[in-house]
Amino acid sequence: MICGINVQWKQPIAYFLVSGSCTGNDLHNIIMSTIAKLQNISLNVKAFITDQGSNFLNFSKKVFVNNKHLIHFYNEDSKMNIRTAPKLTHAHIHKLVTAVNDQGKVIKSFNKRFDDLSEQLEKLSNDNIELNNRVSDLEKKVKILDQSNSTVHNSSDLDIINEILDRQSRANNILLFNFPEKLSESTSLKTDSDRLKLIFSKLDLKIEPIKLHHLGNKSNYDRPLKITLSDPKQTFDVLRTQSTLRTIPEFKDLRFSSDRTFKQRETMAKLRQELVQRRDKGENDIIIKYVRGNPTIIKSKKPIRYAPIKNNLVNDSQLDVHIYYQNALSLNNKISHLKSQIPNSLHDRNNHTSSLSRGGGVLIAVRSSFVSNRIIIHNNKIELLFVKIILPSHTLIISSVYIPNRSNIDVYNEYFDFVEKIFVKFPKADFLLLGDYNLPSSNLCNAESYFNDKLSYLNFFQYNHICNLKNVTLDYVLSNSINLNVMLDNCPIVPVDLYHPPFSDYFSIISYLGSINWPNLFYSNSNINENLDTFYYHIDYAIKNYIPKSRRHKLCYPIWFTHSTFKILKTTVSYTYFSDIRKKCNYLRYRDYKAFINKTQQSVKLNPKSFWNFYRLQKSINQLPSSVSYNEEANTGSGIVNLFREHFSNVYKTSTLNNSENFSFDNSSFNLNSINISKMDVFNELWSIKLNLSSGPDDISTRFFKETSFILSDIITFLFNKSLQTSVFPDKWKTSYVTPIFKKGDRSHVSNYRPISKISILPKLFSKLVNKKILPLCEKIICNEQHGFRPKRSSVTNLCIFKQTILNTFNDKAQVDVVYTDFEKALESIGFNNPLLSWVLSGLPQGDHLSPLLFSLFINDIVNVLKHSECLLLADDNKLFKKIKCIEDSNNFQVDLDNFYKWCYENGMTLNINKFSTVSYSLKKTTSYFDYSLNKLILTRKYTIKDLGVIFDSKLIFNKHVDYVRNKSFMKLGLLKRMCIDFYDSSALKTLYFSLVRSQIEYATLIWHTDNIGQNTSLSSIQNNFLRYLSYKCNVERTPHSEYNIINSLKNRYLTLNLRFLFKLLHNMIDCTELLEELNFK
Repeated sequence: MICGINVQWKQPIAYFLVSGSCTGNDLHNIIMSTIAKLQNISLNVKAFITDQGSNFLNFSKKVFVNNKHLIHFYNEDSKMNIRTAPKLTHAHIHKLVTAVNDQGKVIKSFNKRFDDLSEQLEKLSNDNIELNNRVSDLEKKVKILDQSNSTVHNSSDLDIINEILDRQSRANNILLFNFPEKLSESTSLKTDSDRLKLIFSKLDLKIEPIKLHHLGNKSNYDRPLKITLSDPKQTFDVLRTQSTLRTIPEFKDLRFSSDRTFKQRETMAKLRQELVQRRDKGENDIIIKYVRGNPTIIKSKKPIRYAPIKNNLVNDSQLDVHIYYQNALSLNNKISHLKSQIPNSLHDRNNHTSSLSRGGGVLIAVRSSFVSNRIIIHNNKIELLFVKIILPSHTLIISSVYIPNRSNIDVYNEYFDFVEKIFVKFPKADFLLLGDYNLPSSNLCNAESYFNDKLSYLNFFQYNHICNLKNVTLDYVLSNSINLNVMLDNCPIVPVDLYHPPFSDYFSIISYLGSINWPNLFYSNSNINENLDTFYYHIDYAIKNYIPKSRRHKLCYPIWFTHSTFKILKTTVSYTYFSDIRKKCNYLRYRDYKAFINKTQQSVKLNPKSFWNFYRLQKSINQLPSSVSYNEEANTGSGIVNLFREHFSNVYKTSTLNNSENFSFDNSSFNLNSINISKMDVFNELWSIKLNLSSGPDDISTRFFKETSFILSDIITFLFNKSLQTSVFPDKWKTSYVTPIFKKGDRSHVSNYRPISKISILPKLFSKLVNKKILPLCEKIICNEQHGFRPKRSSVTNLCIFKQTILNTFNDKAQVDVVYTDFEKALESIGFNNPLLSWVLSGLPQGDHLSPLLFSLFINDIVNVLKHSECLLLADDNKLFKKIKCIEDSNNFQVDLDNFYKWCYENGMTLNINKFSTVSYSLKKTTSYFDYSLNKLILTRKYTIKDLGVIFDSKLIFNKHVDYVRNKSFMKLGLLKRMCIDFYDSSALKTLYFSLVRSQIEYATLIWHTDNIGQNTSLSSIQNNFLRYLSYKCNVERTPHSEYNIINSLKNRYLTLNLRFLFKLLHNMIDCTELLEELNFK
C-alpha cells in the first residue's frame, strides 16, 4: 500500500501470497520491483516502512542500511529513507508538522520582541549619552564654584551643626590665665569667688559667676580658671574691658580669653604657623587681628620695633649674638633666662603650635660679627636647624638636630635627605652636624648600620669622644673637615643632662681594636687556648668601656601598653576626675591592644613562627614544675639545677674506643689539616648574621660581631685555622648553656628531659664553616641507608623506600618482619678516638651544626654488620627489616639482630630495649610470628606502630593514621580558633591554617593517602570547618574556589603534592636511586 505524507490518502497496490515464510531475498525483489514500477508511472518514493521482522533485517543488510545510516540510494538521482521502528503513521507525522508550525509562530513572536528591545536599547543609549553630557557640564560648574568660593569649608553639614552647638554651649564661658592658686597669708580673700568679685569690680562690672573650675591636673604652675557666667553679654563685657587690668599692678599679669572650640584653636594654630613662616621670609610687619569676627593675618599700621639688646652669655662679658632655635617644651625651661633678649629667635614650635608633651629643641648661637642666616627647610617631623656662616676663607654650615626616642627608620631617611640636598647645594662648604640621634632606641635594629652607611656615602666622620659623668659619649659631632677638634665647654649655655640615655660607641670600639697589633700577640704563642684568652680579654675591655650596660625591668603591664597608657595609669587625681580618667584609660587600652593584634597579624603573614610568641604571651606557661625528683627531690631553684646537672653530666660519656677500625673511610682523603677557612668566608658569615640571635656563655651579642666584622674577620679567621691545624678545639668554646626540654611522661622527673645546648656565637660560626667544607666529602662516605640531615633526602624518602619494599614483598606473597630500635641518649653518648676528629673530645652538643654530621659518620658502618637483612636510618631512628618466606629467614634475621647488639656494645651505644618493638607486615590470612630477642630479652610485638610520624598497620590500610591525622588537625584548628579570637585579617588566618593545620593533613600523603571515599570525606571536613569559621569571622565567601580566599580542595592538593614529588625525583631534586629504579617508563 502507498500513502501520502502531506495529504491523507492511502491505496493498496499489490499483494504477495506465499504458502510459507517470505525470505529476505524475496522481500528485496518485491520492494525493488514495486519501487521501479511506481517510478515508471511518475510516483516519487521518499520513504518506505516495514515491520521489525527478521526478514527485514536480512533485507537491510543487502541494501547496506542500519540504525545509524537510514539512507538507501536507489540510483544516482534518487534516494530513499527506510523507517524501521516505530512505524511512521499519519498521526505521528501530523503531530510533528503541527509542532513545527507552532514553533515557527513562537520564533516570529520572539523576532518581533527582539526588534522592539533593540529599538528601546538604542533609545536608552541616546538618553545615556545625553545624561553623560549633562553630568560633565554639572561637574565643570561645581569645579568653577569651588575655585571661586575659597571660603567654603570641607566639613559636612553635621560637622557644621556640631560646631554651632559647641560654640553656643561655650558662649557663657570665659577663661582666666595667670590666676594664682596659692595665696599669701596676708590676703583676706581666701576663695576664688571673692577674688573674682574684686576683679570684676575693678572693671566696673556687676557679675556673679555661676561656676568656677580649674583646668588640668595640679602642678607647680597656675592652672587656667574656667568661669561660667549667666549671659553671653557678660562674657563680651569682660573681654571688652579687660585692658583696664594692665594699669593695676596687682592684676597686670591676668588675661581673659573666650572659651574656643577645637576648630577655633586649630585655625588659630595654623595662622600662627603661617605667621612664623612669613616672618622668616622677611615680612616683619604682619600681625594676627580679628576682622569681622574672623582671625586674619594683616599688615600692621604701626612698625614693630625691637629694643637693642646685649646678650650676657660668656663670663658676663657683653657680646652681640644672633640666636636661632626651634623652641620645644624642654628647651623653653632651659633658655628661659635668654628669651627676653632674643629678637632674632625663630619660634617654630611652642605650646600653641605643637601638641607634643616631651623633649626636643635645638639652638645655634652665632656672633653678630659673622654674617649668618638660616637655611629654610620645609620640615614638620624633626627638630632640625641649619645655619650658614660666611667666613673670610670659606663657608661653614652648622646643623643641630634632635631625633626623638624610638623613631622609625623613615625619620633618619628624611634627615639624611635634607643633609644631602644642602650638601649638593653647597658643595664647597664645610659641614658641622651636631645632635642627639637616639640610634639604639630606634624601632629597627639596622638603624645604626643605615646611619653609618650614610656617613660613609657623604664622607662624614665622628669627632666627639668626650664622655659625660657616666663615662659614655652623649652626642655625635659629624663633619667633613679634617681640621676639627672637640673640647669640653666649661661655661655651657644650657645645663648638662646627666641622665641622657647613652648609646654604644662602635666608632671607638673599631678604633681600639684596630690599634692592637694582633700578629705580635698571636704568632709568638702557639697555644690556641692562650690566644683565645687574649682575644676575649681585648673584646671584653672594649665592651666594658664603650658599651653601656642596661638593666631589664620586669613588665608589670601587658606588652602592648604604650607610653601614653602607662602615663595615664600612674596619674594621681581626685575622685572628681575618676570617671573621665577611667574612660580614657579603657580607650587607650583598647587602642593599644588593637594595634598589638594588627602588628601580630602582619608578622604572622610574613613569618608564621611568630604566632608562638603570641601564644606564649597569652598562656604564660611555666616550663619547669616547682618540684622535681632524680634519686632525690628538690623544690628550690639551686636544688633543681643541681639535679639537672647531675642527670645531664651522666649522659655525656668519654669514648672507650681503642682503635679506629670501625670507621669505614680513609683518613688520607679526609683530613682536617687540609681544610682552610678564608677571610671572606668569615666576613660573609659575620655580615649576614641574624641580629635576633641570643648570645651564649661569652655574653657577646651578634650585633657586636656584625658591627666589627671588618676589623675582626682577619683575627677570627686566624683562630679558626689554628684550631684546625693543631687539632685542638678551644676549652672556652666547649662551654654552653644547657636548657632542659620536656619529652614525655612525668614532668616532675628529671630523666624525662633532654638537654639542648646554646653555645656562643663564634663556636657556632666555626662549626657552620667546617660543616660547609666537609659536607661534600662526607656525602661520598655516608651510606645510602641514611636519610637524616642530608640534602635532597628526608623522612618521606625513608618511608617511601620502606613502603615500596613491603609492597614488593606482598607481590611475592611473603611477609616483612621489622624491628624498630631505640638508642638511649644517642647524640650525647658517642665519642671519637680517631685522630681525624680528635678536636671533638666527647659527646655532641645538640644545637651545634656539626652534631648531625658527626653522628652520621659515627654510625655509618652499622650497615656492614647486617649480612642478611636491611636497615633504614633517619639520624638515630633505625629500623631493621627482612623479607620472610620460611623459618630459616627468621633465624638469619635473628643473627643480624645479635650482630647489631654486639656493634652497639663495642661502640659504647646504649640501647633502650624496652622501647624496641617488632611488626610483621603481611596480607596472608595466616601470618607466621617469630619471637625475636635482643640480649636474651623477647621484643614486644605490635600490630600498629608510629614510624616517623605515620602510623603503619600490618595490612597497610592506614585507617588508624587517618583518624590520628583528623584528631590532631582538629586539635590544631581548635587552638587556632581559641587563640585568634581577636584576629580579623583573613590572610593571617589562612596563613596560620596552612602552617598549623593543613601541614598535618599533607605530611607524607604519598605514603598513606588513598582514593577511599570515607577517608577523603573525613579529612575534607577539617577544611570545610575552617572555611565556615573564616566565612563567619571575616565575612568572606564560603566557596573554597572563590576569588577572595583561594584554598584548593584536599583532593587537588594531594594530586599536586604527588606530582611535585615525582617532578623533584626526576629532576634530581630528590636524591633517591631506590625509588627511581621502581619507575617504569615503558
